[in-house]
Amino acid sequence: MSETPLTPEQIQQAEARAAREGWLHRTLVAFDQFWNVTACAGLPDETISAHTRRVVDDPEAKHKLLAKVLNHMLDVVQPDHGALAEAGDEQRAETVEKTEEGALGISPGYNSNE
Repeated sequence: MSETPLTPEQIQQAEARAAREGWLHRTLVAFDQFWNVTACAGLPDETISAHTRRVVDDPEAKHKLLAKVLNHMLDVVQPDHGALAEAGDEQRAETVEKTEEGALGISPGYNSNE
């Protein structure tokens, strides 16, 4: 099982790939996110793969054994699958954030907590 963090170059490649996702892939990601929230008690807009990787990396998480097994199975199909999923989730979140900032007329980087 690969638990090595991605390099900055690998993260950039994964984010670039996520930024080019087509309609079908985005629809499948939305379905994945739906099941992550409803069946896995995951965060909104997080895929099951990213959630699983986050649980594996969290020393205090529940269901760690199940997450490790699932993460390992996914790594067999695609090395570093969980970490790549986290990078893809990050890219999709950035796209949504930029879209919403534009719709609200907020300048990029605006922080409502300041």
